[in-house]
Amino acid sequence: MGHLRLPYVIEVLKIDIERGEFPAFLGAFRVAEKVHVQGSAYDELSLPERRALQTWAALRLANQVLIEVHGWNISATELDEFFYGFRRAGFGIFHKEPNLAWCCGECMEYGFLRLHDAFFEPELARLAQRSPFDQT
Repeated sequence: MGHLRLPYVIEVLKIDIERGEFPAFLGAFRVAEKVHVQGSAYDELSLPERRALQTWAALRLANQVLIEVHGWNISATELDEFFYGFRRAGFGIFHKEPNLAWCCGECMEYGFLRLHDAFFEPELARLAQRSPFDQT
C-alpha cells in the first residue's frame, strides 16, 4: 500500500492474524535486534529475515497498534520477548481487555501507543538535555 516509504505514517495499525502474531512479530523483533546489535547488512539477511524486517519497518511507521494476542501454546519467555519487542520499538501499553465474545477469554486485545524515548528512559533523556557547560 506504499506505507513503507516516508513521509507516510500509519496512525492506527490493527492486527488480527489468528495466532500468527507471535511468529510474525518475534521474527521481526529478532531480525531488528540482529541488524541493530550485530550490525548485519541487509544483503546478508535471508529472504524470510528481509520480510521480517519489512514488518519491523511498517511497525516503526505506526503511531498506534491494536492487536489481538492469542496466548495459548506460547512460552513465558516468548511472551516476554513479544512485549519487550514492542517496548524496544517505542510502544507502551495503554489498553488491554480479554476478548470474551470470540475467544472465551483466551485471547487479549492490546492497545499500544508510540511514546517518546524519555517516557521509558527519563534519567537518560534528562542527562542528554544537559548542556556540556553545566558544572553539576
